[in-house]
Amino acid sequence: MMVPSFRPAKRSSKASSKPAKLAALMSSRQQLENLREAVKGIDAVEFDLQIGTIEQARPLLANGHSPDVLLVDFGANQPAALKELAAIMREQAGKCEVLASAQNASVDTVRQLMRLGIVDFIPSPFTRGDLLAGLNAALLKRTRGAAPIAKRGKVLTFARSCGGVGATTLAIQTAAELRLRDQHQPASVCIIDFDLQFGNVASALDLKSSVGLLQILEAPSRLDREFLTSVTTRHASGLDIVASPGKIVPIDAISVETGADIVTYAGSKYDYVIVDLPRGWTNWTLGVVKVSDVVVLATEITVSGLQRSLQVRELLASQELQGVPLHLVVNRYRSEWGQGARQTRQAEKVWGRKIDCLIRADAKTANEARDRGVLVQDVARRSKIERDVRRLVDHLISDFARQDAVLTAAEPHIQNQTTEGGHVFQAV
Repeated sequence: MMVPSFRPAKRSSKASSKPAKLAALMSSRQQLENLREAVKGIDAVEFDLQIGTIEQARPLLANGHSPDVLLVDFGANQPAALKELAAIMREQAGKCEVLASAQNASVDTVRQLMRLGIVDFIPSPFTRGDLLAGLNAALLKRTRGAAPIAKRGKVLTFARSCGGVGATTLAIQTAAELRLRDQHQPASVCIIDFDLQFGNVASALDLKSSVGLLQILEAPSRLDREFLTSVTTRHASGLDIVASPGKIVPIDAISVETGADIVTYAGSKYDYVIVDLPRGWTNWTLGVVKVSDVVVLATEITVSGLQRSLQVRELLASQELQGVPLHLVVNRYRSEWGQGARQTRQAEKVWGRKIDCLIRADAKTANEARDRGVLVQDVARRSKIERDVRRLVDHLISDFARQDAVLTAAEPHIQNQTTEGGHVFQAV
């Protein structure tokens, strides 16, 4: 059998003389000796091989001395080790890549490790071929991470103040309006349904998709533009859909890194990326917000809606995400009996800011579109919803133009700062 050769990822000229570093913690002396035998003759990598548990990994990662690759061997206490590894991977995101190994690991354990975002699982006892394949994958991913894909499209993330406010319908209609904004040159638009447990973007468009987020969650290390394309489904309108899993999966089944990577790869391919977030907030949903160009917060003028929307704004501010523009959209707005304007003024007083857009209630049209699995405009042309969403898109596009103008004006100053001292810093 031909043994794969090891070709470390190319580095910059300044770092070419510095070898890649792999730190490993093995659960037993036997495992350590097996690993030492497998790495013999690999001169392009500096190895730090020790006996220890995942709980003892932090000293290896302290004080900015993280290795390029960390290989951890799981012993008998796998549930505790998985929890510790999840914490370490959150802390080390972007600093080092992780490989894992274990003797007699169950399929479920391997799946949990992949969902955490490890690059590869290496069977034990080690073989030189398996180890080299894992190292190549880890260093290749690290090289890609050092030079992030330049985002071309705009990312619009739809969040909800509470359940039942019609955020998914609003996201779909916004995507459709952006798609056909210029009928002579339709925009490329992708909707990512991140509601892992109750997502219904595909069903709302009558799509029976066998691919989507589930395939990414099962193999996050494979994620790139091509893999993302392979798990999308094309709707008759021209929208591409990354469907939610076809079964209920844990809300934390996605890592912070994977969530951000999905959005970043989509942004490098499409003019617009529409993200439909779940109701619950987690570390990874906040990570998605971080790489978004705008957050559209859907709410209703109710006591609960206003209170929850204020809490969302406070959460984003507490995570230092107030720099991501937040657009407040009141959905299913009713103005009967002349009370609408007064309610709007009261809501804006509570919020301390203007409401960006009102989407008028049209239950008959919205319900028929949902029941038939079509867009609102396929049920009734020029409906209230369609006209109001068009105004929302006008508002968003104007805001994007202002953002781009500010960035263009600031670009020379940013370039001078980020290249000072020979370092280049990329905003995520």
